[in-house]
Amino acid sequence: MKENEFPNCPLCGSKSNFLFVSKLKKNIFKCEDKKCSHLFTPINEFNQGVCQRIEDLELESNQFLRDFKGRNKRLTKFLLKNICSNKKNISILDYGTGNGHLPRVMREIIPKESVIYALDAVKEYDIFYEKFGLTPIKDIENIKPNSLDLIIMTEVIEHIVYPIETLKSLKSKLKSKGKIFITTPGASETESDTNAFDTVSHIQFFTEKSFEKLIKDSGFNNFSYFKPKIMQPHFFETPFDKDKILRLYGRSKEIIKKIITNYYFKKFLKKSKTKNNKKRIYHIIGFAQ
Repeated sequence: MKENEFPNCPLCGSKSNFLFVSKLKKNIFKCEDKKCSHLFTPINEFNQGVCQRIEDLELESNQFLRDFKGRNKRLTKFLLKNICSNKKNISILDYGTGNGHLPRVMREIIPKESVIYALDAVKEYDIFYEKFGLTPIKDIENIKPNSLDLIIMTEVIEHIVYPIETLKSLKSKLKSKGKIFITTPGASETESDTNAFDTVSHIQFFTEKSFEKLIKDSGFNNFSYFKPKIMQPHFFETPFDKDKILRLYGRSKEIIKKIITNYYFKKFLKKSKTKNNKKRIYHIIGFAQ
């Protein structure tokens, strides 16, 4: 690869170094600036960061709800608890709404007087959003400045070509005590340490260092990190009939705990280690304000 083919960093504009070719055949580069060290893949095609979805968006949304409805209810309550608002007349923007499985659940929980805006790169989804009580908008500029209590960006920032410019624009729409909730896969220079490189439409790969630079350069004062368990669909939902366990094994809390722990170790916890027995890089999750 020739030197003039090395793209500039999309965060700071510095030169980059080639890092590796991912299993999805993407060239991964690293920013030369040690204060940034952002990882990214160049934009080579139109809508490179847009997720490809099945034609029946409602079917896809319903499929996601089967796995995430319980998680989404917990997440909604968590988000409402962490925003400064009267809780009766809330303005929320779901940026990068996709199949809408999260705001559909939120719409069932938050007061009717509240509004949930839905914004996605694919404008044909607007009719679907309206069906479930969401308010579709064509562009972020359609929202008044200083009007939003909460902006949600779950698994979105890694798809955006100009992340700093996007966050700056979103920040201007927040009320003085408003917050933006962001989740994104944590990245690593070793591909097997993370799932950040597993999706073809991911174009930005944030390490903790480059993510904090993103937050600072976008004009936010701080980012409050939270543990990944709040995003896991089955973390608090066991597939067991608790009454049946009690009948079979008595009321021994230790036995019940052992049964459930063994299940989760086989089902989930083994996935937290890489092939080299290294701890897998978790998602970056939290609030910017």
